[in-house]
Amino acid sequence: MKRLFKYIFRIILIALFTVFLCSSFVYLGMSQIQLGNERKLNENYPKTGIREEEYVTVNGREYYINIRGENKKKPVMIMVHGGPGVPMMSSIHMYQRELEKNFVVVNWDQYATGKSYEFADPNFQISIKQDISDLNGIINHIRKKLNVNKVIVTGFSWGTVLSMTYIQNYPEHVAAYIGVGQSVNYKRERLATLKHMEDVAVVLKSRRKISVIKRLTKKSKAGIPFNVKDVFDYKMLKRKLLRYEKRLSVNEHIRIALASPYYSLWDQRYSVMLNACNDKLRHYMKKEYDVEKMSKKFSMPIVFLSGNRDWDSPYILLQKYFQEIDAPYKKMRFLNGCGHSPFKEDPKQTVAALVTEANKALNAASRINRKTQY
Repeated sequence: MKRLFKYIFRIILIALFTVFLCSSFVYLGMSQIQLGNERKLNENYPKTGIREEEYVTVNGREYYINIRGENKKKPVMIMVHGGPGVPMMSSIHMYQRELEKNFVVVNWDQYATGKSYEFADPNFQISIKQDISDLNGIINHIRKKLNVNKVIVTGFSWGTVLSMTYIQNYPEHVAAYIGVGQSVNYKRERLATLKHMEDVAVVLKSRRKISVIKRLTKKSKAGIPFNVKDVFDYKMLKRKLLRYEKRLSVNEHIRIALASPYYSLWDQRYSVMLNACNDKLRHYMKKEYDVEKMSKKFSMPIVFLSGNRDWDSPYILLQKYFQEIDAPYKKMRFLNGCGHSPFKEDPKQTVAALVTEANKALNAASRINRKTQY
């Protein structure tokens, strides 16, 4: 019996040592990749540029912001990430250096997210009103720090929900608005996706799939939350019926995040946690937010960049809304072959489109301001 215990103990020790050794190699490998990505981001950075990280207190809440640009005099663009609770900082090494040649880019980790997470109160749930106020505080801090009157607000996914609500309240601080993966209304977007999947299932004559889609559609129309089985069925149907939908796998998202030179492995833990601090924001996004109920008249240029293979925020709804809005300049541009994560799926195309359309919007705003002065 003693020999058996010794044998088992040795096996456990060997297993633990093997895990430790493999983990060490993975950690060292990822560290080298992170260092390589950091070099790419900072190589030959001009002296006219700005590269700063700081923590800012807004309305009693502490936030992490990152400011980068090759020329301090370039227009300022603030990136409002998705989720709520999923920052962009973990993937900026893939695309942002090209963006920094044209703009001073500000990344803000929202409440209980990324590097802002450690300062969050786990018992506090931030509301949309407080989130808008905090975004305004961040923008005011940036305006003062960089000595600019207005900034370009670029929202992504959930960030378009927050940003669209923000620009309705503080248009005087916004030079232009750009929505990437622009959300229109959560319920109608899901119903549009289900309707499209049903059309495909009818063509395929799949009675079982049609039955499941009808069940999910009924729940969606009634506003009943999906249970675990519903979520699984919905994702499986999308995978089988919308095969042309562009979507990165979980492994691809993890690989990209682990290669980030800005987030440690500990920070990554706070990049994916959909914690209770953001429950009120998720409720607002899913139950209350609807651009059709907001003012459709804007005082600043409006640009939408939409993946033509995105079925999280289907462009068919956005096209209709785009035609209805009244703005001094407006543009809707498709990102070919992209789904809901274009910065990761095709960073080159996405950044090129963002740079081009942002500059066009700023030029339009400049022409409008000159006309107003005369």
